[in-house]
Amino acid sequence: MKNLITLVLAFVLHYSVQGQVVKGQVKGRDGSTLVNSTVMFLDTKDSTMLSFAKTKENGLFEIKKPAKEEAILQVSYVGYEKFMLYLNLSTLADDLGVITLDSASKELAELVIKGEKAAVEIKKDTVEFNASSFKVQENAMAEDLLKRMPGMEVDRDGSVTAQGKSVTRVLVEGKEFFGRDPKMATKNIPADAIDKVQLFDKKSDRAEFTGIDDGEEETTINLVLKENKKNLGFGRVNAGLGADANKDLRYNVGGTYSSFKNGNQLSFVGNANNVNQMSFSNNEFSMIGVGRGGGGISFGGGGMAGSARSGLMRNISGGVNFNNKLSQKAELNGSYNYTNSNTYVTRDGSSQSVIGNLETSGNSSSIQDSDSQMHRLNFTLNSKLNDKNSIRWTNRLDFRDNSNLTESEDAEYIRATEQLRNSTSRVNTTEGNSIGFTSQALYQLAFAKKGRTLTTNLTFGLNNSNNDGRLLSNNGLFDAATGTIQYTLLNQINTQKSDRTSMGAEFSYTEPLNTRNFVEVNYSFQKVANDLDKEVFNVKETGNTLDSTLSNKYNNDYFYNRAGLSYRMSYEKWNANFGAAIQDSRLEGNLILRNELIKKRFTNPVFTGRLRYSFTSAKSMDLSYNTSVSEPSITQLSPVPDNSNPLNIYVGNPDLKPQYAQRMNVNYRSFNQLNFTSFFVAMGLNYTSDNITDSVTVNNETLARIRKPINYGDNLSFNGVANYGFRIRPISTRFSITSSFNVGRSQTLINNLDNITNTFMNTNSVRADITPGDNLILGLSARVSFNNTTYSQNSQLNPNYVNQGYTGDLEWKLGNLFTLNSTMDYSIYKYATSDEVQRVPLWNAAIFKSILKGKKAEIRFSVNDILGRNRTISQSASGNTFSETRTNALGRYFLFTFTYNINGGVPSMGRPMGR
Repeated sequence: MKNLITLVLAFVLHYSVQGQVVKGQVKGRDGSTLVNSTVMFLDTKDSTMLSFAKTKENGLFEIKKPAKEEAILQVSYVGYEKFMLYLNLSTLADDLGVITLDSASKELAELVIKGEKAAVEIKKDTVEFNASSFKVQENAMAEDLLKRMPGMEVDRDGSVTAQGKSVTRVLVEGKEFFGRDPKMATKNIPADAIDKVQLFDKKSDRAEFTGIDDGEEETTINLVLKENKKNLGFGRVNAGLGADANKDLRYNVGGTYSSFKNGNQLSFVGNANNVNQMSFSNNEFSMIGVGRGGGGISFGGGGMAGSARSGLMRNISGGVNFNNKLSQKAELNGSYNYTNSNTYVTRDGSSQSVIGNLETSGNSSSIQDSDSQMHRLNFTLNSKLNDKNSIRWTNRLDFRDNSNLTESEDAEYIRATEQLRNSTSRVNTTEGNSIGFTSQALYQLAFAKKGRTLTTNLTFGLNNSNNDGRLLSNNGLFDAATGTIQYTLLNQINTQKSDRTSMGAEFSYTEPLNTRNFVEVNYSFQKVANDLDKEVFNVKETGNTLDSTLSNKYNNDYFYNRAGLSYRMSYEKWNANFGAAIQDSRLEGNLILRNELIKKRFTNPVFTGRLRYSFTSAKSMDLSYNTSVSEPSITQLSPVPDNSNPLNIYVGNPDLKPQYAQRMNVNYRSFNQLNFTSFFVAMGLNYTSDNITDSVTVNNETLARIRKPINYGDNLSFNGVANYGFRIRPISTRFSITSSFNVGRSQTLINNLDNITNTFMNTNSVRADITPGDNLILGLSARVSFNNTTYSQNSQLNPNYVNQGYTGDLEWKLGNLFTLNSTMDYSIYKYATSDEVQRVPLWNAAIFKSILKGKKAEIRFSVNDILGRNRTISQSASGNTFSETRTNALGRYFLFTFTYNINGGVPSMGRPMGR
């Protein structure tokens, strides 16, 4: 052990000494080594020399790294162009690699890049993008900037994916912007106000305070504003009117304004439109959950090559967000959002299924008309009681009203004979409202001894909902005796009331063993109480009668206890966390109408582990492992049929066990400041035992299905994504190449026959952003996606296909007259169940001009879907069924839009309160 410690100390000391100098090699463009080249670090303020070196044999050099945050690296040699580069020394690699000088005869003096900042920097576990390195269109928003950054993808609905992971939080200056809705910041903060974009996995509050990982993290983006925007107000108002191909009115009216001063912030947003723009995410609010069920594998969702939001939407929304310093030790931030929307969606689908040796095909169509209204309030109080004590109190309140009307028709056939075996025509209506509230109080205490901490986290939540519904269904089933379809009419109404209350507590204590090793003891408790009262009545001429087989009344209590121990090691080049815990869960339920009790108790070990190693300041790798337990929900445990689709009935299973998931992830990040190349790779392995999946019983004559959740088989998936970014300076082009894959294996039970589904998906894309001058921005991208699914029961239905997508976007300033903007998405989509190929060109264009003094305003004429070909198509594989769905989308329309930009001016926010 003593020898090991000595070895580790020697290793750390070696790299500590090495970190004081920077080495590299100087060569000419022809590959010749340039001996006696001059290498210097210069001060960024006055270009005075900070350190000096000469290249030796083979062009190698070592130069002392200045004790500064920033410096200019200058390399020169007689007969060659001088090389100068602005560097951030805190993230500078110890080995600069090869520096190539161009011959002076090539007249490349304009290529000297004095003062140019690195496009990407790696700072420990944070990837930082310099916004100025990525050129965007005039009046672009934050989401347009993110699209240009290596490893970033932004869907047309505004969802952001970074290095293969979904971004769930977007902060502004490190603070929440309109709660936890990531799209609010990306759609409302102007790109020209952003200085840096920081990407990192945000740990839980406890982990950030103690430094010991607990396995909880969210992929997060933080938008850092430019210094000249931190004490100003900026925003815009716009009004757009036009018409679609049917001469119906189309409009988009709204505005946003944000002001910042002395760390305070106030923002307003508002919008009314019927062009499918959603200002707030409907799914931001969520209660504290305790169980998750299984699911299928889906791909291609969201349409082809990032097609637009499906359906037709009218939306009215508004909100206010604030961050205010109450004193030097207290800060209050919060937001209020309101949304009123209507969505009209039509769907046409087809499916193919394998049932033993029987192959079936199905057709479906539906029309859905839904209205929703939401009020959401968030506020958080942060108070630093003293240097050692702090409190954070977070609250979220949510009101919702919803109504929905769905008309649908389904039919299923024997594929070989095209003989109809079942059909249904349904009308479902629902109306309901809900209220949700969560509150969390976090107390953190740092003792006098460095590293000794205590955290306490108390949570409370409630959710109450009331829903009324009606089902009118005409169901046809094949009668083998007559060889015909026999129809029955189902007319039912239902009412459902549910109440959910949760409370919990979490305690954590850390103790330092020395300056580099720490131990944490943690304990958490949670109780969740559910009450449900669902009554289903059969509507008849003689009166309504209660259907006791479909009605359900229950109450249940879920108790959760978890105790664990964690260990952390922290060194200069690496740090590691390891933790283990025992999780004990107890579920007690009462099915009142059935006079049946459900009692379940589950005890499982839970593990977490993470290792982070920094090869250099610009190269790092993370390796993590964690496990989790997902208990079955009361719906999965309740043996009461759900007949919302009479030909596909769901019945719970009181004998379910929890499923146990293990996840391993590895991430590698690298960036070269000299040639501006970046490389990211992430891979994940997921294994779930006692997987909760549906056992499907299919009537071979009618093809009607009964689904029941069971613990069956193990699920395995392996996924990865890699991105390489580089630029070619002579042609002013930045390239981003991305490749991702997902391999999955799942098991289902169909008529007591085991069916193994294997999936393989691989997507490869390349994007080029070309900026030859101030008047032209051009973006080109191509994407090819390979999809392969195999079923063990019947390989004849294995869906295999290749999709292609090509995108181009252009902004061209035509002198001082106008600016032309155009985007084209061209998708080639192969149907898996036929030889049909869909080619979908989606072309949008606009021409606009800045007017008024200082370009304060803009007039714009835009046309969406010029060719009138927009549509949404998705495909999914789940169990023994492959399905395709085609959904309506907003087609061709034009808008005349006037926009007024609010920039500059000191906001009148007053002094911080409490002074």
